[in-house]
Amino acid sequence: MSVQEDQELRERLDALLSSIEPRPAPVAVAMRQGKGIRLRRWGAAAIGFAFVAGGAAALPSVLHAPRSVTSVNAPRYSVAVHSPGKHASPGVIAYGTEDGNRWQVRLSGPADYVEVGGIGITRFVAPVLVVASDPVEMESASGSGKGGNVAFVGIVRPDVTSVALMLPGKKEVSLTPARYLGQRYVAIALPFGVPVVKAVAYNGTRELAYSVPYQGTDLDSWWRPGQAGPPRLTKTILAGVTGQRAWRVAAQFGPWGYCFTMPSDNACWLGGVPVRPARGGQVQALVCGGATIPAAKFASQVSLVVVSPDVHAVRIRLSGGAVERYTPVGVDGIHVLAVLVPHGQLIESSTAFGASGQLHGWPGSLGCL
Repeated sequence: MSVQEDQELRERLDALLSSIEPRPAPVAVAMRQGKGIRLRRWGAAAIGFAFVAGGAAALPSVLHAPRSVTSVNAPRYSVAVHSPGKHASPGVIAYGTEDGNRWQVRLSGPADYVEVGGIGITRFVAPVLVVASDPVEMESASGSGKGGNVAFVGIVRPDVTSVALMLPGKKEVSLTPARYLGQRYVAIALPFGVPVVKAVAYNGTRELAYSVPYQGTDLDSWWRPGQAGPPRLTKTILAGVTGQRAWRVAAQFGPWGYCFTMPSDNACWLGGVPVRPARGGQVQALVCGGATIPAAKFASQVSLVVVSPDVHAVRIRLSGGAVERYTPVGVDGIHVLAVLVPHGQLIESSTAFGASGQLHGWPGSLGCL
């Protein structure tokens, strides 16, 4: 595909999708072992990592999200959640019903690797660390309960006394933290198809922060009371056609935060408040592997790179001998490029160019965090 054709495809996709909400991802019931890596966690990331030997297949993948539960017209549903009593089994942090189906969330394992299980809950890994600026770190997974459900488990800061979830139909449930190995957790299971509209963390009656989830499940970004997330925006970073099927890497910003969708997964890969690298610190964040081009006989890999504004172009040399040139796309002050690595090849070197030529501070090869 030529540069002109690529640009035309970007413009057509943006025009088509910029006015709509993120669509549900048609993925099967899947275990979620962690949210998409969040940009603010890379604020102190160094540059100049050596590219991982072994190529794209050896790169760490971003882990899968649960099925989207975004729903315009919420179905009738019932939800009940209770805190464990004094005689509850060890590790039980919450129990209740969803549409009359019993569920129970029980934690197990060491403090640095807490597993979620119980009744009507698919096993997945719970968060074990909360970001200082956030009151809650939440993970979720599609469950195996009757009719399907989505289980949420969150670790909370010491000052959080409750977390309220606003649900469709103006319903609200309050989650009370329970202790496990010295940490405090909240949990709930919702019927599949019932999204979380908003989450609010409280200290007593005082609101600490709120979050609007991406696709009804990903509580990545927490905002202070009165603070608003970014304006709604959809923009294509990289697009193409493989096997007569169009694919794209896109930015989708909104009240849920700063999200990027990849060809094989419509989950939020990067969320939260983004890092904007200063001039001279050309690489600030990098996601490698995990995103494959659909309909390809041999799946290519896509890497998403956040660069500083003085990077006008990046030249990538692949192990197969090809040399590709990529132009960063500006999205709300963030400069991003998506790099396509064909199956079985490596990135041997990368060179960045600014307005006056090659940027000497650019690392010789891209690396993965």
